[in-house]
Amino acid sequence: FVRLLSSDRLLLQIYLQRVGVTDETCSPEFMAALMRLQDSLLQVIEVWQSQRRIRTDITADLLVQGLIAFITQAVARRQCGELPTNEAQEQALEAQLAAWLNVPAQ
Repeated sequence: FVRLLSSDRLLLQIYLQRVGVTDETCSPEFMAALMRLQDSLLQVIEVWQSQRRIRTDITADLLVQGLIAFITQAVARRQCGELPTNEAQEQALEAQLAAWLNVPAQ
């Protein structure tokens, strides 16, 4: 998903205009894809919380909202050239997500 949004400035623009918004001009397929992403992330986060693999002091829904914000930021940083490669983007995103989710160091 991150690489897809990073691949084209127009995709990023559409995503930023429509994320989390119900708008009759937005493609139902696009909104459905965003909802599937959010639902999938929520399911994974709930499992990880139940296994105490990540933080449990806030709700899974709030954690997912943070994940989506970090994904959006990583895509914007890649499009702007601040993160020059997909690998740099992935490293930055992994560090942010590990900190947000409070993943224990291995």
